Amino acid sequence: MFGEGRRRPQAFTLVVLCVVTGIVGVWVILRWRQKMPSSNRKFASNDPKAILAEANHFAFLSNSYRAGPLYAKAEQMFRERGDKRDELYARIGGLRAEAETMSFVKLSDFIGSQLAKPMVQNDPELKLWCLTAKGMTDIEVNVSAAEKDWQAAEVLARELKEKPWEARAKGELGLIAFLQGDSLKAGRLVGGALLSAIKTGDVGAEIRYLELLGNGFEVQRRYEEALMAFSHAISVANSCKDCGFPYMAYEGRGEALTALSKPDDARSTLTKCLNRARRERRQGHEAQTLILLGKLSLKTGDEAEAINEMEEAAAIAGRFNYYQLDEDDLFELAQIYEQRGELAKAAQRLAAARDASMRLGDRYSLPRDLTALARLEARLGKIQAAESLYDEAEDIMDALVMNAPGPYSSSSFVGEASATYLGDFELAAQTNNMNRAFRALERARGRTIHDTLERRSPTKVPNTPAYQEAENAISAVQLRLMRSEDASERARLLVDLEYQEQKLAYLNDITPPRAPMRLRHPVPLRAVQASLAPDEVILEYVLDDPHSFCPSVTRKTLGITKLNAGRRQIEGLTGQYLSQVKALKPASNLARSHLALLKSSWKNRNALGDKD
Repeated sequence: MFGEGRRRPQAFTLVVLCVVTGIVGVWVILRWRQKMPSSNRKFASNDPKAILAEANHFAFLSNSYRAGPLYAKAEQMFRERGDKRDELYARIGGLRAEAETMSFVKLSDFIGSQLAKPMVQNDPELKLWCLTAKGMTDIEVNVSAAEKDWQAAEVLARELKEKPWEARAKGELGLIAFLQGDSLKAGRLVGGALLSAIKTGDVGAEIRYLELLGNGFEVQRRYEEALMAFSHAISVANSCKDCGFPYMAYEGRGEALTALSKPDDARSTLTKCLNRARRERRQGHEAQTLILLGKLSLKTGDEAEAINEMEEAAAIAGRFNYYQLDEDDLFELAQIYEQRGELAKAAQRLAAARDASMRLGDRYSLPRDLTALARLEARLGKIQAAESLYDEAEDIMDALVMNAPGPYSSSSFVGEASATYLGDFELAAQTNNMNRAFRALERARGRTIHDTLERRSPTKVPNTPAYQEAENAISAVQLRLMRSEDASERARLLVDLEYQEQKLAYLNDITPPRAPMRLRHPVPLRAVQASLAPDEVILEYVLDDPHSFCPSVTRKTLGITKLNAGRRQIEGLTGQYLSQVKALKPASNLARSHLALLKSSWKNRNALGDKD
């Protein structure tokens, strides 16, 4: 509620980066913060404006449980007095307070219809109120729409000199920027919002960004530090009498304790969170906590209980259109069903996760969902369907390349993307489709090399209407790309995306101008063959477990050889060899073993001729 949120981005390392690299003093400030004063104000029960002020007080402290009834009471009193403006203001606040009991899609549509009315458009404070409420709603169902909401809210808050709302708008735009692939922008915005919250005493925002800080540590598997952040968020909330229950901190604490193999403490923490969520009718947090309990049950060997908890969470998320929760939960369920051999159920859950990612516009989760579904379809023998899904995932990753500086050189992105390209390559090897195998390798590795050589340096981002319009156009094209299941339409959208990126580059007011980002398409395999001399061969190694592969290309033949050795064995042998060489020790036996393993791939290659 109003900055509390329940979304826990899967790879929010930017929070950690912005704190560690630029806000070192923040952690010290947080650790030594004095106990928060509580509100001791008295409110007149017959004054609707005073009741509304009290509701806002609780709402800004993420305490929708206390704010909701007050908004309802104020709304009724304003209605009786014929005060349409404040009646709507109270109604919007009440709807946001009770948001987790209704469809987020319907709530977004309602707030959007109110924003279009002259009464709202001509009242800057009421308009800001509606924009922030819609922004907190849309971030659950449509990231692109949420970005527009918060951009408008930031501008309006600045005009109204509403510093807390301006800072919160920047923080939410930071979350959105990360989901859209722009981690540099995200780190700058979120870090600034955290500092602003501490400086201005915005306790609700401070708790939120502490929770996100903990999430960032958790993503990096720095669980002890994550626990410190979550514990401090809980401490700050407990020190503030009027603050709401810090759900994200309890959820994060439970997850960190699970990772640290402290199941009893984890279950105790999560059970407390679940009971509170049910008592306060916070269905979103109920679903989130059930997911975490399901993961805990799975880790402790109770698979049946894990399925029950996660299916219950999926039912809640589906009923209230919590797309972010739904996609994560459904993906986890699919993994369980696949391991149990229940492939039809796994495919059903993965398809639903993909649909949720499409609706949400989550550029990170969608390729993951598509890749998992493609692997499953391949296992079921549906080769054409699997190839189509891999194509779709790779097209979306092309869109990420166009919207971020050097994503292929980023270890986190490479880790996610490699699963897609490796899966595509292995399917091509299985079906003896050498052209497809070569294309999968070049789309990943070729771009990595090119990106390393021509990486764009971070630049100052202009803040002009034309630049914002160009960024919005790019976001709209990317969203259409994610929702398209037609290959020819995606090809047209990628061309449009490249055009929009070039247009954006010309609007960048730095010297020298940023080079426009271009998609680099793999050279056709026949052209590669034609460029080789009769005695030349190209060998490329693709490492995986339990087997690795070696594609080979000559002027007249193509081949893919499956190696008996896997990634771990080959990398282990390579590491031993390099250690011996660096230590100036004999390594001839290791060298011979290594060479024999790799040479066998050429001697035993499976020539495919010109077959594709």
